[in-house]
Amino acid sequence: MFRNMRLEGKPLVTFLSVLMLNAISPEQDWENPSIIGINKESARATFFPYESKSLAETDDPSKSQFYKTLNGNWAFHWVRNSDDRPKEFYRTEFDDTAWDTILVPANWEINGYGVPIYLNHPYEFTYDPKPPDIPDGYNPVGSYRKHFQLPENWEDRRIVIHFGAVKSAFYIWVNGEKIGYSQGSKLPAEFDITDYVKTGENLVALEVYRWSDGSFLECQDFWRISGIERDAYLYAEPKVRIADFWAKTPLDESFKKGEFSLDIDLVNDSDHQERITVQTELLKPNGKRAFSRMDRVSIDTHSTTRHVVNYSMRNVEPWTAETPSLYQLNITLKKGYDILSVITDEIGFRTVKVKEGQLLVNGQPIYIKGVNRHEHDPVTGHVISRELMEEDIKLMKRFNINTVRTSHYPSDPYWYELCDKYGLYVIGEANIESHGMGYKPERTLGNKPEWLVAHLSRIKRMVERDKNHPSIIMWSMGNEAGDGVNFVAASDWIHERDPSRPVHYERALDRDHVDVYTPMYASIQYMKKWASTSRKRPLILCEYMHAMGNSLGGMKDYWDAIRSYEHLQGGCIWDWVDQGILKRKKDGREYFAYGGDFGPPDTPSDGNFLINGLVQPDRKPNPHFYEVKKVYQNYLVEAVDLDQNRIRIKNENFFISSDRVHTAWMVKADGIVRDSGAFDNLFIQPQSSIDITVPIKAFTLDDNTEYFLEIEFRTKENTDLIPKNYLIAWDQLKLPISKIGNETTSDVLLSTNETKDEITVSGSGFKIIFDKKEATIKSWKFADRDLILAGPKPNFWRPPTDNDFGNQMPDRTAVWYRPPIKTIQVSLQEKSKRAVEISFNVNYVKVGKVKINYTVKGNGTVKVNQAIEPGDGRLPNLPRYGMVMELPEQFDNMTWFGRGPHESYWDRKAGAKIDLYTGRVADQFHPYVRPQETGNKTDVRWAAFTDD
Repeated sequence: MFRNMRLEGKPLVTFLSVLMLNAISPEQDWENPSIIGINKESARATFFPYESKSLAETDDPSKSQFYKTLNGNWAFHWVRNSDDRPKEFYRTEFDDTAWDTILVPANWEINGYGVPIYLNHPYEFTYDPKPPDIPDGYNPVGSYRKHFQLPENWEDRRIVIHFGAVKSAFYIWVNGEKIGYSQGSKLPAEFDITDYVKTGENLVALEVYRWSDGSFLECQDFWRISGIERDAYLYAEPKVRIADFWAKTPLDESFKKGEFSLDIDLVNDSDHQERITVQTELLKPNGKRAFSRMDRVSIDTHSTTRHVVNYSMRNVEPWTAETPSLYQLNITLKKGYDILSVITDEIGFRTVKVKEGQLLVNGQPIYIKGVNRHEHDPVTGHVISRELMEEDIKLMKRFNINTVRTSHYPSDPYWYELCDKYGLYVIGEANIESHGMGYKPERTLGNKPEWLVAHLSRIKRMVERDKNHPSIIMWSMGNEAGDGVNFVAASDWIHERDPSRPVHYERALDRDHVDVYTPMYASIQYMKKWASTSRKRPLILCEYMHAMGNSLGGMKDYWDAIRSYEHLQGGCIWDWVDQGILKRKKDGREYFAYGGDFGPPDTPSDGNFLINGLVQPDRKPNPHFYEVKKVYQNYLVEAVDLDQNRIRIKNENFFISSDRVHTAWMVKADGIVRDSGAFDNLFIQPQSSIDITVPIKAFTLDDNTEYFLEIEFRTKENTDLIPKNYLIAWDQLKLPISKIGNETTSDVLLSTNETKDEITVSGSGFKIIFDKKEATIKSWKFADRDLILAGPKPNFWRPPTDNDFGNQMPDRTAVWYRPPIKTIQVSLQEKSKRAVEISFNVNYVKVGKVKINYTVKGNGTVKVNQAIEPGDGRLPNLPRYGMVMELPEQFDNMTWFGRGPHESYWDRKAGAKIDLYTGRVADQFHPYVRPQETGNKTDVRWAAFTDD
């Protein structure tokens, strides 16, 4: 029993009403959608009450004497089902010496307790969902115990215990007393434990349920794992305290004047009225004081009051993702000369509106060059270190990403600090997805009034926690949870509570309770048609470019369309990181595991459908990430008149000029630099272009050579995330200059010999044997060395990619996989004594005919032409067309003139420059988490394989 009970979502719960509730609601708390928390503190902004200004400026709560971490080792006991849990484990006299030890934070399943399950949208705990009931028989429970010491100076202070995220529901006891209950696994749960602790040793105990009624709203496309996932700690604050604050910082229509409005919620928990001083200070980005004021405030005993500070500021430095200017807010409470507490936060001035069908940040219709980001670590699962978050944002900034959607739940608070500091727009998403229920109005939980409290609580607590972050430009009510009355009510609440940010929710389409139309995976044709009509809302793809395995074909086409229509403003790629878990084989080799790699064979799984990342689990870029960097770049080059060396450079930034980058050019002849220079002090205003003549010097043209003009944009200065001279953008234009040379001839005589099965051609130091039955080269020797081991042969196939399985490509196009040969016709024609031509006409079963011509010259060169004549009837798409052959292992060095250095494909090659490259053959293989097609090169003029 709880000594006191306060239910979240109900303004007043009397003892009688609790008895009535228990009488009419016999189900468990964790199977009751109307119970979100018991004795849980109200949601608030993220801050820590320091005892001095100097400590507050460290932004490190661990330095405070009134902070105590609970991270580290806890005694732990796990059972497969709740009925088997130890019932009285919370008692102080309980003996836990036989229990295991687990780190906090950590996911149980990653540490061997239970099975990590991956599913896309079904529920992992039932095939027949009947919310709010959790099926009997398998609902693991983790029981935690930890002793901690409280010092004497914490007496006469309010003591709060904080859990940053616990999945999916838990009860808490302190010193044997039942304190409270919480669910909603991606937001903090705080409890006032002042009356339950003492100086010296104390005990906290948690009972964590893997599944609860809240799990019906947590059906996201990620690993379904459990435990205490974020930091746990205690803090002690004065009885007169700051309960919450909200810094509202809009700009006027000139975007130069800021209106600072600060709401501070003050609480007096003492037994008498208090008269205190509230000092508010705002520091400019350069550290100089913008303003400071002192106010005296009286607070009645055991009451709350709101103190409001308003100030108009001229010449503010606005916050954007391009200019993340932050002002430091300091709020100090004093009683007489004594400091009660100091809190500090970084805030930014900016305005977000939807106006005339466009999303505007500080008046500009920004592009959303975004990505969806799950929280994932290959070793720790959903426990994300600060170092990994810093690595994520560094990679995003270096690859021209400017927006993150926190799919599909609120991220760790530190992530938003990084986005504020370094400049990323954020679409803050609530922890709501009931995908497993489907979208039908009569079925979806989003349209069931009895689930309103559960929906609204998650959205309210997200908004209240994250409201002070300038990086958040839009609220998302969740993902793939149907639509209905609950989302209408949630939208109404958001618009009333925070009218400064638009609301997005994909399943609402373009209905009235959302401000932005955010479809998923819309086709380019659909987007163009939509944008061609008069619209009240912008179209921003909340998900597009499904980055699963070898993917992202067509991204440039999307952005060609987006840049052509004012109501199209970009989108967020699905998604950031391959969600593989590091696993070790018996022989010690490590690999990234995915769905189906854990548990017994009947474990529900959607396989590798969570391997959708721009980066691999260890944050190594996948090749398609370079396509993103190129397409998302903010400096664009196009030809004006290349005969006169005239080009146009556009600065696609909305708020910064080009003076932060150094712009250089070079002319390359078949990859060799022939001329180069720089545009010194090039200045282009945001969203502007200039035409410029490149001062290329006259030079002698080489025979049969291609010339390209390359423009590079590199950073001028070091920043925290991007080093000086980093290539942030580039473009390449083929110059209309050339000189045709004479074709090389050979004076060496050839000899030929034809038998029933073979044709042999010999010349200067070489011999080639053609196999007439296989329509290929059987042997090719030069100086008695084998140049090939097999082939070349016609090839119509490539290994399927992950996304290929989504459209049944392997089955649909199977006719092209090694089709059997029906007939072969062979002809030998001596063009001269110095050249012969061998022709094969190969007739394949079902797929058609292929003609292959080999022209062999006396100097050993072989020219190959191959043409296909498809068969009659409707053939499926041709996966690949070309030839395949096998070379000796020692030819492991590759040089090519074409696109590189990474792989490219006909629909994904914008990010691969045409140049001269060298590398090892083995290095052209990219180790996708699930093996598939890899290593292709496009627009290759020539390639050489050598053993040097």
